[in-house]
Amino acid sequence: MDFTEYTIRLVDDVAAAHCLEAKSYPPSEAGSLASLAYRQRVAPDLFLGLYAPGFVLRGFVCATASAEDSLTAASMEHHDPAGRHVLIHSVVVDPQYRRRGLASALLRAFHRHVADLPGTPYLRLLLIAHVPLFELYQRAGYQLRGPSPVVHGPDAWFEFARDVTDDDLRLTLAPLRQ
Repeated sequence: MDFTEYTIRLVDDVAAAHCLEAKSYPPSEAGSLASLAYRQRVAPDLFLGLYAPGFVLRGFVCATASAEDSLTAASMEHHDPAGRHVLIHSVVVDPQYRRRGLASALLRAFHRHVADLPGTPYLRLLLIAHVPLFELYQRAGYQLRGPSPVVHGPDAWFEFARDVTDDDLRLTLAPLRQ
């Protein structure tokens, strides 16, 4: 797939992001419009979108920051502007555009973006995932930490972590064409 047609930029259309979120997660797991709007309002630099020509949102990553080095129900509800850890809430790609490498491209762009933020204080990225997505996150450099205490929907969640490194600054979208 030719990734040159896509643009990575901060998300300002939370309603479009919510539509993708609702199509991508079961109702018991999908973030509400209010929760996405909260994340965009308090941590706009951690809400990155993948746009097709015409600025059509095809995917996004949204996160908040926390002082905690693990995801908990409480840490996922709040943003700590002084937090050193990025808690990724959603990695979403429009269902019609999945299995084309867009989630991997979006994650790499997000890693670079986080590492590139002026004066970035971030040490680690954390997320929770279900078993079918283990390979995606492991290929993106995340390490499985084990079962998560977070209960959100009927299926078990597992926590992954990835350190923010200098290598993230060297990432570009060019290698994504492989």
